Amino acid sequence: SERPPLSDRLVLRVRRPWAPGARLALEIRGVRNITGVTGDVVGTVAVPERPARDSLGTADSLPRRPDSLGRRADSLKPPPQPRR
Repeated sequence: SERPPLSDRLVLRVRRPWAPGARLALEIRGVRNITGVTGDVVGTVAVPERPARDSLGTADSLPRRPDSLGRRADSLKPPPQPRR
């Protein structure tokens, strides 16, 4: 019979999300290695922190002033065009 391919990944499906920043001890019993020997595996799982929210959001950080025609101008002006 043909053996399945080796894997170095483990997917855990849990009932509730783990707390961000938590560190959990994990013990898996009855794991069989490549030579067929069965044993227990003990390790730690670190749950990543949530990324910090952007304090600026999508808004521009500089105030916008009306241009000479009364329109709201962008806070970043385009570079001047070279004269010909």
